[in-house]
Amino acid sequence: FRTRYPRVRLDYVACQSPDEFHAALKARVDAGDRYLLPGGLRLRWPTDFAIVNQGFGVHPEIYRRWDLPGSDGLDVFAPLGSNVYAAADGRVSAVEAYQGDPAAMPDGNAVVIAHDGGYATRYAHLDKLLAVAGQAVKAGQSIGLAGATGRAGTSQLRLVLTQSGATAAHRTNYPGDIIDPTPYLDWPTPLAAPAAGGGYSWPPGYCLV
Repeated sequence: FRTRYPRVRLDYVACQSPDEFHAALKARVDAGDRYLLPGGLRLRWPTDFAIVNQGFGVHPEIYRRWDLPGSDGLDVFAPLGSNVYAAADGRVSAVEAYQGDPAAMPDGNAVVIAHDGGYATRYAHLDKLLAVAGQAVKAGQSIGLAGATGRAGTSQLRLVLTQSGATAAHRTNYPGDIIDPTPYLDWPTPLAAPAAGGGYSWPPGYCLV
């Protein structure tokens, strides 16, 4: 699915047999629960704009030069100077100030937040940093202003999610414990219309089972 349908939200159903899957699916349909988070983490939408410029895992032909199977994050539309929010409660583990060399710092200005369960979120290409290392933050708190620093071709936010041990446990084919943030996100409604020139968004509750 990732290769052929990179824009589709995947829905993860934890089960060990077809019978368990059918039972879990029936229970969810009966309850009107169309989408199940794959773990204990829940991510708030990190900008004020419900538009995705580029999905996770797309364009392997570009990212293989960095030994990645595809895009390592979700690129979310965010105009220059707009707010970028912490997607979950946590503590800022790193603040990276861009020094002007995109080869050395492709993410530009970036903030990394550690969360419970070994998860961490990374917010890249920021124009301005509003958080400091060691700071406790709450979901929805502004941690930076969007920009186009690093290798970004336009002002946007790149959201990267990692979970400690994911690569070693073969839960992902990415290095560095990178996993898809898409299933963990609370998708805002109503969705904004795509901006002129590109971008796309998914309807609320859209899933694949």
